[in-house]
Amino acid sequence: MKTTPESRNPLSPTVRKFEGLLEHVSRVHEKLTCMQKAKFDLSNFPVHLALGAQVVEQARFTGDMDWYAAYGARHGGDGAEGRLVSVHTFGVPWDSWEMHPKGEELVVCLDGEITLHQELSTGTATVTLNRYEAMINPRGVWHRADVRAEATALFITAGEGTEHRRRDEGPV
Repeated sequence: MKTTPESRNPLSPTVRKFEGLLEHVSRVHEKLTCMQKAKFDLSNFPVHLALGAQVVEQARFTGDMDWYAAYGARHGGDGAEGRLVSVHTFGVPWDSWEMHPKGEELVVCLDGEITLHQELSTGTATVTLNRYEAMINPRGVWHRADVRAEATALFITAGEGTEHRRRDEGPV
């Protein structure tokens, strides 16, 4: 009679099945753990779309210019190709204009109503967005937003070199 590992240890097939089950459970646990760690609130933690098709979670958004300066320092090497992806909820009109000299910005209204103003060479263009409507702020165009009630928007911004000026300052 030929001796095989199974004939020497009748539990071997059972052990192999159990080991296979343990390996499967381990892979499932790893995926679930990874998914739980990957979950975050985009309105508090924006992401940067980096070179090499990477998504990099950012520090908690504070809304002040120091946050933007630190973001620029972290990702300046991506140049005009990097993108900041963020969600903001507004209850009052913006107190400033902004302009992105190195790329366009996509604005998507997620909830409420947001009125965007773009300062063009022909005058100020105004567009009101409702839920899931979007528009593009072109490269180099000063823009601001107004809301009458709370509104939430998604922004995908080429932020390098972004400039700001007070709302009450006239056209440049």
